[in-house]
Amino acid sequence: MKRGDYEVSSDPARLDVDAIHAFLTTSYWCPGIPKELIERAIRGSLCFGLYFHLVTRDAHGLYTKLGFKSLEKPEGHMEIRRPDVYQEKAPRE
Repeated sequence: MKRGDYEVSSDPARLDVDAIHAFLTTSYWCPGIPKELIERAIRGSLCFGLYFHLVTRDAHGLYTKLGFKSLEKPEGHMEIRRPDVYQEKAPRE
């Protein structure tokens, strides 16, 4: 679907899994994530090529200039924090 200069796609074949893995494995929110886990997550997800929710540790000033702002109602958001989840051994099936 095209909207102005943007195209939104949910076709998983358009995703560059190698590029996604290369980026995520060095990010601060999932260091060392296995590529197989990313592939499995993509297979079990409805992925879109354009996202509207942003999380950053250190670039608030940059994103504010681009129109982002703090959550209006942060009390409605929840999370599970497991900082070493990708270093843990998977349970045997």
